[in-house]
Amino acid sequence: MKKCFFVFVCLSVFVLSAHSQLRFGAKGGVNLSGVSVSGNDGVNQFVDKNVTGFQLGASLEWMIKGRYGLEGGLLYSERGMKFRGGDRNKNGYIDIPVNVRVKFPVSKTVTPFVNAGPYISFKVSGDDNFSAISGDIDDQWKAQSFGAGLNFGGGIELFKFLQIGVNYGLAMTDNYKESDGNYKVKDRTWSATAAVYF
Repeated sequence: MKKCFFVFVCLSVFVLSAHSQLRFGAKGGVNLSGVSVSGNDGVNQFVDKNVTGFQLGASLEWMIKGRYGLEGGLLYSERGMKFRGGDRNKNGYIDIPVNVRVKFPVSKTVTPFVNAGPYISFKVSGDDNFSAISGDIDDQWKAQSFGAGLNFGGGIELFKFLQIGVNYGLAMTDNYKESDGNYKVKDRTWSATAAVYF
């Protein structure tokens, strides 16, 4: 029985490898960060929802039978939060997304695609604390060191190596917390990206 199972696994790996394509690439883009505040709807009117940043890193694509596959990455990404008249907090994160990808070839040089999946995020740079009112240490917010969420995106592949896309990142964990714990904030990030695969 064990031998049969081993043979089945080996044949499965062989079949998947024969019909799959694994490739690596470089990816970069621009982020436009927004936030969603929970705990007090009145806080939303003081939040500036236009904090810009960038992302840059490595990307991996594993397509099975051409149309279906996975897309992952290791990206340095800037996101932030700003109160009107207060301090701005822009942080650097290491993002690790894993997306399911589906392609829709329309010609030899043009292939639209859609993808969706989870991501995890680790804060690696930026200030931990900032104030809703500039200089006010009594009403501080704290940036969290770990986050997780969902990605939804799509785009177009040109000439089988250049991918241009847009992505919406929906944080499922709190990215910021107010000092007394009453208010919490989750990132909402739009990204425009370009990736080159080798």
